[in-house]
Amino acid sequence: MLQRRCGAAFVWRQLGGQNLRRNFCQTAEAVEAPQTQKKRKGANIDLAERRRILEAAASDLGVKKMEDWYLVPRSAIRAHQAACKIHNYYNNSTSKMITTIFPEHAWNPRSFIATPRRMWKDRSNHRKLLDDIGKALGVTKLDDWYTITTADADEMGARGLLTKHYKHSLINALKENYPNHQWLPWRFKKINQGWWNSIDNQKLFLEWATERLNVRSLDEWYLKSGDDIVDLGGRTLLKRYKSSLATMLRNIYKDHTWEEWRFAATPKKPSSDYVTGLLNSAGQQLGVKSMEDWYNISSLDFQRVAGRSYNRRDSGSLIEMLRLGYPEHQFDAHRFVKKNLGD
Repeated sequence: MLQRRCGAAFVWRQLGGQNLRRNFCQTAEAVEAPQTQKKRKGANIDLAERRRILEAAASDLGVKKMEDWYLVPRSAIRAHQAACKIHNYYNNSTSKMITTIFPEHAWNPRSFIATPRRMWKDRSNHRKLLDDIGKALGVTKLDDWYTITTADADEMGARGLLTKHYKHSLINALKENYPNHQWLPWRFKKINQGWWNSIDNQKLFLEWATERLNVRSLDEWYLKSGDDIVDLGGRTLLKRYKSSLATMLRNIYKDHTWEEWRFAATPKKPSSDYVTGLLNSAGQQLGVKSMEDWYNISSLDFQRVAGRSYNRRDSGSLIEMLRLGYPEHQFDAHRFVKKNLGD
């Protein structure tokens, strides 16, 4: 009966079945009661040979430079027939193995993604590490983190934690470990890739910018410029809309009726809709009731009411604007008042 318990099926069950195929380092001896102290695998290999084995295994494990060892998962080492024997000798500790075999490199043990299994399971260790890094980098209040990058945190030993639990994002780690603080992603030196793709995120930024710029209604955005957005950290957002504040607002607040000509910044190449809107507004103030009335309006009259919305260099003369804004009407240049003839 005892012999049957010690047979292959019993050993197979004790070792976890299929895991035996994947792990070259586990053997049937692992389930036997330790009658005597056994030598660890790799104990008969000297340090120089261990180094040679790891150097040979590096390419298989995706290691091209020393820092790449930080990102090699324990499972990859355990699955490598040669490297796993060395790993076993160091009690399956990647950091201990690498720092011992390559001592000439300045290693940070906390940067290894293959940290002790229970270390990052305890969430309090996440907060403790961030507290330690913040202290070392001179963070005295939470807003000071805006000046710290993920690369800075990596150098201080957070690479393993950030990679394994936060998609290698310092912003994600801070939001989860300091949940009571209002984090504004656009204030960081480097924002998460793709963050600006979300319209919800764009609205979040504009809602914050609205308070900072004292914009009390959507129509008050007409008095602002793209520079105001840039100054508040929205340069990347504005670039998505070809640096046009009007285009950005029109796409983010689609339910609002925007009159592009009312914005402070005049587009370099005004569209026909822009020109039509500007002409309609100026014409109403100048008492224009029919197309014929435009013949009695001078460029100076028009510029007086259109203000900075009219830029002759970009928009052209009044006659040119009328032809663009009202293409269905045939304007006769000779009928305009004398002041317009120079246009």
